[in-house]
Amino acid sequence: MSKVTLQIKRKALNLIKSGIKQNDWREPSLFNKKKLLAKNEDGKYTKNDSIKIIEFINGYSPAAERIQVECLGIIPVKFSTNIDIENDDFKALEGTNSIRIILGKLL
Repeated sequence: MSKVTLQIKRKALNLIKSGIKQNDWREPSLFNKKKLLAKNEDGKYTKNDSIKIIEFINGYSPAAERIQVECLGIIPVKFSTNIDIENDDFKALEGTNSIRIILGKLL
């Protein structure tokens, strides 16, 4: 079972713990693409179903708060309209790209 650890801000961590935030959105930087997405036969980044656990950590201290969440899928997204997802504390403009991590239950 594959696990990935990601840094997260306190506000987002609390929203995930409370069950309000059901997706985590990441910038499609090369670092995030390599860490979160899979490559297809053409060498293009595509959805990744192999990661099953996301560990979120708030801070860099060994004592920083950590939670583990079931990962239901990771997909690259290109927005065709402006969006504002209040529950996920996320906004994006038309034409921008992002990486969507679909979150399941707390582990």
